[in-house]
Amino acid sequence: NARPSPRPRVIGRIATPGDIADTMGSIEPPAEIAEDWDTMVDGFDRLQDVDFSDPESFNEEEFAEADEASGRVVEYLDEECGIGG
Repeated sequence: NARPSPRPRVIGRIATPGDIADTMGSIEPPAEIAEDWDTMVDGFDRLQDVDFSDPESFNEEEFAEADEASGRVVEYLDEECGIGG
């Protein structure tokens, strides 16, 4: 059985963090991971403000909570749904 891709389908350009946040924000996650899901979506949304041409503009500490939440979401999706990784 083919599983749908969790990646946003964007044709003709690379998906931005905002595209990812919008796509993920439109998904209703299971209650068990809803809070972590929202934290992860917020992290992608905040990535829009990072100037990736300037390494100094990214502060890992600002994204630590989203990174930890993302790990829990991936773990849940792997264990409960067989996707992730």
